[in-house]
Amino acid sequence: PKTDSWDGPRDAIRDGVQRVPRDKFLLVCREAARRGMRMSTKAGGEPMVDLLLDVYGQVDQEIGIRDRRWNMFHSQFTHPRQMPRLRELGVAPTTCATFLWNHGQSFVRFYGEELALRSVPFRTFLDAGLPISCGTDTIPKSPFFSLWLMLTRTDGETGRQMGNGEKISRAEALRVYTANGAYAMRMEDRLGSLEPGKYADLVVLSDDYLTIPEAEVRDLRVELTMVGGAIVHGAEGLA
Repeated sequence: PKTDSWDGPRDAIRDGVQRVPRDKFLLVCREAARRGMRMSTKAGGEPMVDLLLDVYGQVDQEIGIRDRRWNMFHSQFTHPRQMPRLRELGVAPTTCATFLWNHGQSFVRFYGEELALRSVPFRTFLDAGLPISCGTDTIPKSPFFSLWLMLTRTDGETGRQMGNGEKISRAEALRVYTANGAYAMRMEDRLGSLEPGKYADLVVLSDDYLTIPEAEVRDLRVELTMVGGAIVHGAEGLA
């Protein structure tokens, strides 16, 4: 269920709009836990993360969820104080680097420098020991564009880099986009890395992601794709 929304007044965008009453949210979470299902809850604003922690925490006390990797998505204004509790409850959060490109300067105008520059906090999530993963939200972008945004935190309106302290390395960004995503889906035994016993799902890129100039990461192309060890794209390039 969605506990917040981007629609509405500026403070509502920052803090979130509670669309589901707490008692109903608790009822749904409790029933999901009883049935062995996993919850995925939209919580972008700090108060909505507090609500999620409150309800997830109550269900954990009653039934136990810490080994289920319940999800929190969007997560763009999660505060550092909330991260130890997220980790304690076994939450697997996800966010979108594209929020920085699409909304970075709007965050500055509406909420000020301090909050804007610590939004979409990949570095803080990783330092807190949380397996943050990355998506693209609406209108999916190239994964290489998202990788580049995790490295540069570039605002699309001004070209400004939005908070150097939340940048992560190329290796970290790659893990966020692959292995951490597999972990969030509870599929790390099959996906997310190239290891014996896992699916042979891989791509061959147009250049070396780890060594090319940072500005060129966003323009990488997939030359060949394998799924389960079978080439499904780019076979003509092997002729």
